[in-house]
Amino acid sequence: QGRRPEAERASRAAVAIDPDFAEALNNLGVLLRETERVEEAVEVLASAVRARPGLASAQLNYGLALEELDRGDEAMAAYRRVIELAPREPTARIQLGLLQLDAGEREQALLTLRRAAPLARESRALLSALGNGLRRAGDAAMAARVLREAVEAGEEPAPAPGVAELALAEVAAGHREEAEQILTRLVGERADYADGHYLLANMLAARRAYRDAARHYERYLRLEPRGPLAAEAQGRLAYVRRQR
Repeated sequence: QGRRPEAERASRAAVAIDPDFAEALNNLGVLLRETERVEEAVEVLASAVRARPGLASAQLNYGLALEELDRGDEAMAAYRRVIELAPREPTARIQLGLLQLDAGEREQALLTLRRAAPLARESRALLSALGNGLRRAGDAAMAARVLREAVEAGEEPAPAPGVAELALAEVAAGHREEAEQILTRLVGERADYADGHYLLANMLAARRAYRDAARHYERYLRLEPRGPLAAEAQGRLAYVRRQR
């Protein structure tokens, strides 16, 4: 019901009565993590895991909290334990694969992520994270398939970053025309999505459509004058203007 302070008090009361009540510890840890008290969440979730090592949800939440504190090796160990306990749980496989990718273990990450694909059906958030990982790991074709599924999942329109991620996967798979069409539709429907304009501008510039590229770089800079890509957009805009 969104009554988090009351939920926290009730969870703490349950733990006070039974300090080894793993489910209550797990719930409390989730509440703490959701309210940005991650260090305390890790301590509480570690207690949940000790109290009941076979509780897969506690292991998963423990791994997620550890990852937020940049304790990647410990998070990977927690995710591997989740996979042992609940082989069909997709989140642990996806998070493990992403951490392996960040650690430079590309081949192992690709194997882990591919195994997660059949388990992440119908969850837009999981499919989007999986597709991002597959693209970065080098399987652009599978990434595009997964991201198309993510975009089509659910009744609500897909979030703009997820659609942009699909376009990036299509580019990586060599489908530049499809990617440009996706981005053109995206910025047409959501004109205030700055990153979409920047990505589309890059694609237009690559095929020497400099006038149109300049227009989208300019649009990005109007929307995000101090954005993370602003300096690069300024430089690219200056270049395409010289080419016209």
